[in-house]
Parts: sequence; C-alpha cells; structure tokens
Amino acid sequence: MKRLFAAAPWLLVVAVSIAGSRDPKPDPGTCVDRLAGYSLKLPGFDRPDPDRQALRTIFYGPTEDGFPVNVNVMSQPGGKSAEDYIAETKDGLGSMGFTLVSSKEKTVGSMPALTLEYTGSQRNRDLRFLALAVIGAERVWLVTCTAPDETFDEYRAGFARTLASFEPLAKKQPEGESK
Repeated sequence: MKRLFAAAPWLLVVAVSIAGSRDPKPDPGTCVDRLAGYSLKLPGFDRPDPDRQALRTIFYGPTEDGFPVNVNVMSQPGGKSAEDYIAETKDGLGSMGFTLVSSKEKTVGSMPALTLEYTGSQRNRDLRFLALAVIGAERVWLVTCTAPDETFDEYRAGFARTLASFEPLAKKQPEGESK
C-alpha cells in the first residue's frame, strides 16, 4: 500500500533553544496541525543565539521499521560567505560518512541557498536525506527531510514541497503580528 506523505499523521515536537532569560517575549506565532487536529501557541522565548546551532522544530511522520520519518529545522550560525558555507557543507558530508547524491545552488527570497540529497547510515539504518540550507548574514536555516533509503521515494514529492515552501521571515515584523 502506497503511503502518502501529505496524509501521514504528524506529531509536532517543538524544540526551542533558550538564549538568555526565560521571561515571556513577544508572540513568535502559532503552529497548526490540521491532520492531528490542534494548534499550539508557541512560548515567547528569546531569538536563537546566532553563535550556536539549535534544533528549532522537528516533525515526526510514520515509523518505518523503527525509524521515524521526519522533517527538522535547524538554526546555525551565519557569518560565512555562501561559497564558504557550501564548500564546507559538501566537504563535511564526506568526513561524517555521508555520500552526496546531488546538490544545487539556488536563491530563496534574496538569499543564497543550497539543496542537497545525500545518503548515509545512522544506528545501522540506511537513510536518505533531502535538505535545504538558506544562507543568511546572521544565521543559516537548515531544513532536513529524512526517511529510510528503501522507502524514501514514497516521501520525495512531499519532502520537495516542504522544502519549496520554506521562507525566512523579515527580520522584524510589526508589533502584534506573527506568521
């Protein structure tokens, strides 16, 4: 039976990096999961520390032989040129035991970006990854979609739609507005 990425029941787990105080901050927004039937107003934590890598969000899909198909968003330190980030990322994949399948440089909004497809093993599982890195001056947003290699193609179209939908928000939104 073919599994449809868009129809998979999604469990939302929000991982927020706390940089500084834990006092309430302005409204960062609301996550809505129509498939699971809920919305969740996020706490107003400080912005992520631009000098630290932080897992911001992870969405879990169905479990494939013990591995949860997932999409995650990381915030990484910026400050590098797009050329340096891209070169370091491609070189780093090999040193971590991953095999680069394809890569394409592009633009998201006005920012340089890179899409990557790569494979590798983690905990004795052959996995395939489809990722988008959007390289901003202060931070890099890295969105990574992961599934077991043997079932990855069942999720490919949904993963591609997810990556195509990513857009960095303007640095400062008007007071009281959130997206």
